[in-house]
Amino acid sequence: MSNCTELDHTREAVLRWEGAAISTAVALALLGLTLMVYGARLVRPTAAVISAGATFAVAYSTLGYAPDLACDVRILVSAILAGIAALAIACMFRLGIFLVGAVGLGGVTHLIYTTLPSTLTRHGSLRVAGRSEY
Repeated sequence: MSNCTELDHTREAVLRWEGAAISTAVALALLGLTLMVYGARLVRPTAAVISAGATFAVAYSTLGYAPDLACDVRILVSAILAGIAALAIACMFRLGIFLVGAVGLGGVTHLIYTTLPSTLTRHGSLRVAGRSEY
């Protein structure tokens, strides 16, 4: 059983580092260029890795508030949650894109449907398949 003081100090030192913003911007720019060139093959793995890293960081930081929690437990729980998040993103990435498209099409369809009564009806009431819109 060990404590996480060295790991916490390293995390805080990285967050306080003056070049953190510049190096993060450069890394994100290089990642964006790489994804533009090889995006068809790299989007799902990149999303899974980013999801795992972010989940690990958030879980590790949040578990730091738990009193009397061993460092090994913090790291293990954070790693398990990161693995679950990466697996969820990797498995549901295609479904998510489909759902965003379906919601977008539903929104456009609703927008068109709500504009029809004012443009296509004479008496202010639209009837589709013998039913009123109201």
